[in-house]
Amino acid sequence: MPKARTQKIKGTEYAYIETSIRVKGRAYPDHKRVYIGKNVDGVFVPNAKFFTLSEEQKAATGLTYTLQDTPARPVGRPPAEVGLRKFRGLTLLLSTISSQISLQKDLTQVFGARSAMILSIAYYLVGNPDAALYRFSHWARMRFHPYDKDIPSPRSSELFASITEDEVQQFLTLRVQRSVGTSGWLAVDSSSISSYSQGLSLVTKGRNKEHDHLEQINLLVIIDEDTNIPVFYRTMRGNINDVSTLTTTLNDLTGLGIQKTSLVLDRGYYSEENVIHLLKKRYEFTIGTKTSLSFVQDAIKEARPLMITPTRYDEHYQVFHAIQPVSFAVPVHGRGPTMMDAYLHLYCNKDKEADDVDTLMKRINILKQQLDTNAITASRTELKKYFVLTLDEHDTIIGYQEDQEKITEAVDRCGFFALLTSEKDIDAHRALSIYRKKDAVEKSFNNLKDRLSLRRTRCSKDENFRGKVFIQFIALILTSRIQHQMAEHELYKRFTFRTLIDEVDVIEYFTYRHRAGHWGEITKKQKKILGAFEVPIPGQKPSGKKTKKKKPSS
Repeated sequence: MPKARTQKIKGTEYAYIETSIRVKGRAYPDHKRVYIGKNVDGVFVPNAKFFTLSEEQKAATGLTYTLQDTPARPVGRPPAEVGLRKFRGLTLLLSTISSQISLQKDLTQVFGARSAMILSIAYYLVGNPDAALYRFSHWARMRFHPYDKDIPSPRSSELFASITEDEVQQFLTLRVQRSVGTSGWLAVDSSSISSYSQGLSLVTKGRNKEHDHLEQINLLVIIDEDTNIPVFYRTMRGNINDVSTLTTTLNDLTGLGIQKTSLVLDRGYYSEENVIHLLKKRYEFTIGTKTSLSFVQDAIKEARPLMITPTRYDEHYQVFHAIQPVSFAVPVHGRGPTMMDAYLHLYCNKDKEADDVDTLMKRINILKQQLDTNAITASRTELKKYFVLTLDEHDTIIGYQEDQEKITEAVDRCGFFALLTSEKDIDAHRALSIYRKKDAVEKSFNNLKDRLSLRRTRCSKDENFRGKVFIQFIALILTSRIQHQMAEHELYKRFTFRTLIDEVDVIEYFTYRHRAGHWGEITKKQKKILGAFEVPIPGQKPSGKKTKKKKPSS
């Protein structure tokens, strides 16, 4: 907001602010003057337009005034300060959730007075479909929220920059420690965030999961499987793959005070080195493995004839299953390696088998066409999976034959998937149940990218990016909690996430000067939603029958 300037008109000195306006079809902006008062005997007297400015905008003008200097209002118009009517339903819901999961308590402990601004922006991200921060002012004018004042773009940027890495780690320590003592299972996964900016130190080329040809930053998230609430995150350079992040993540958890826990990991994290490290550190784990691994192929060959029986069928997940121990040589300090067992759970889904065979045959035919026409786009590694290649002295492919043995092995693996666990007492059903809950991480990434506008980041400074991702992580905690409760109370039968938020958002609250405020009407549908989240219904007395006192007998 620019400082105020003055202009003399017919002997009177008027104060004004100048704003730039973009004109369609013109390369340069136009300028507009807004007159906000005048100077009378050296004293600034504001007009009505001055009072439409926010407190920050008023301060930016550099003008001072006193209330007695304000012009008299027109007769018959009540003062604007008499009462307010704003939406408060979403704040009621999110504030209750923040209190239930101790989110507000943890933010206040770490960030003090800034926690109100953090929560207000997080509430806005949850409640606003497009989540563009420049629209916050419009959203805040019509709603009560924790900060209860406007946060224009310069102020939000200052807030982002004020959030330090040490504060983030303090907060994550509190959240991770709250998750310990439930089931202990933490699901780990990562995704990429594309960036238009070249000014961020973590932005680089990598294996872009969005396939949009932009450079990226990788984001790792850990979720408590009992509550589906995110408890930890970490940003990484875009060229770091999943396999190499596990040891660092375990060190991070140790630094936050978590010595041992149970981890659920996607197959992208599988490597023999990682499994040995987990066994050595005595972590419980369930990790996906590729069926192309030699020890998994051998296990499938051995188990396949025996597992397709009624006694090996899981009706809930519609899979046949088997289990085999797998030994790993774990180095022990001061002596040679010790053999430790993990347990390989094999699953076969017949519907998936038919789809996998069809996909495999189509892919092999495409590869044959590429070889026949010499228009090869597939990698040499993939071609060698299914063909014996004939090469000339220049290492150019001049002929091929189908490798029937390898193709047969690939067909035999269709419909199979495998999990490796550290615990002998976990049966096939339980192992699959634990692993399937990992889907909450994928849902969280979808929430971050689609609901919370983190598919692309336009930040140009590291400190702003750090603060923005942190507040979006706070919004992700709230979003995940809402979705968990919706699933628990079967609210998805009547609402989508968006329609539930919209339904609650329009609950109104009225305030009056020198009088107690009151809530607007609340519909049955809104009461049902608030009840599912254990939100006290405004204006409703606590349920419970009162017992009449007996009169003393004469």
